[in-house]
Amino acid sequence: MMVRMIAPLLGQIRNPGIVTPSSPFDLEQCPFGIAGSVRKNCHGLGNALSWVWLFTLVDGTGCLVKRSSVSVAGSSLSFLRNFPMFFSTGRATRGFTLVELLVVIAIIGVLIALLLPAVQQAREAARRMQCSNQLKQIGLAMHNYHDTYKVFPPGSVNLDLTTAANKSLTNWAVSILPFLEQPALFDQYNQNVHNTHADNQDVLKTILPAMLCPSDVNSEVLAQPSQLVSFDIAPGSYKGNIGRRFRGANGYFDYPPYAGTYTAAEKASIGPLHVSGVNSLGCERFATITDGSTNTLLVGEYHTKTRPDCKTFWASSHSFHNLAAAQPESYTRIPDWDACYAATGGSQHWKCYRAWGALHAAGTMNFVMCDGSVTSIPQTIDSVIFESLSTIGRNEVASLP
Repeated sequence: MMVRMIAPLLGQIRNPGIVTPSSPFDLEQCPFGIAGSVRKNCHGLGNALSWVWLFTLVDGTGCLVKRSSVSVAGSSLSFLRNFPMFFSTGRATRGFTLVELLVVIAIIGVLIALLLPAVQQAREAARRMQCSNQLKQIGLAMHNYHDTYKVFPPGSVNLDLTTAANKSLTNWAVSILPFLEQPALFDQYNQNVHNTHADNQDVLKTILPAMLCPSDVNSEVLAQPSQLVSFDIAPGSYKGNIGRRFRGANGYFDYPPYAGTYTAAEKASIGPLHVSGVNSLGCERFATITDGSTNTLLVGEYHTKTRPDCKTFWASSHSFHNLAAAQPESYTRIPDWDACYAATGGSQHWKCYRAWGALHAAGTMNFVMCDGSVTSIPQTIDSVIFESLSTIGRNEVASLP
């Protein structure tokens, strides 16, 4: 019908011949770029009706023409200006078949599968780097503390050889708060009363980002520790190094009953951050780290994907809550408390309470050394080397792997 309406008008053309647009057609957006097609193909026509037919053939979908003029052998069809025309071949547009759609979906799925692991690895690398930076800040705070007081902070302070809650005072993490830009939080802690006293509970419940590794799980959820503390407190991700286990299956320098009964030979297994106030144990200095500050562990990571009540608790002064030991068993260097406990035969929980481990994809643990440098140690490190790195004056010859 559209052709019939326009054909009489085009029949007024006296000299049919080559038809070329005098200027680009003013076209609406066309899916196949009809403007270029018209300029290229509208030529060699014998009559106006053929021109209309060729025009509709170029664009298989139809297109709206507005404000266009066409010159035919020098004559202008001015009647076409501002005259909207819609041409259509009546042929339906072909869409995607089901097979093509499934192929596209499959390709997109493969691309996502290839890209997702790379994104996850990049995110984990960023988290691991942030954990390293946190430890670097802790190391600097330790050095500033040493510059101020001429000693490293105590791992913990206990008034006697018992583990009673009212006998433990401060610890290394609380002591360095002023050097982590947390002077207000430090001032809230009452140094004259025991660690879990009502005066100090607000500090123990404070989520402190400086003590948290982004790779750790449930690190921003308060939890009640499995021992001693009877209320929910804030978790952490870092523990101080007390040295190596010095006596058989059980003997640690964070536990007052054992730390108070060591022999001279056993004291050689001590680390830089241990319990103070019992059996003449005091704070360590750079001068007492005779094995070398570069090769002595100071603070490291402990995460666990099981048992939130057995994770690190940064502000608690009870024994192993923020202290750990180097031990010969490899299962004491995995980030899974339940797996560690199962490996002991389900009977030696104290080993797992003082374990190290981190939830990094590479299977590594970050440590800050006594000289302030940060290093990454594989969880599969040789036990002899690891224990040698934990002591301050045992005269071992050990270096980082």
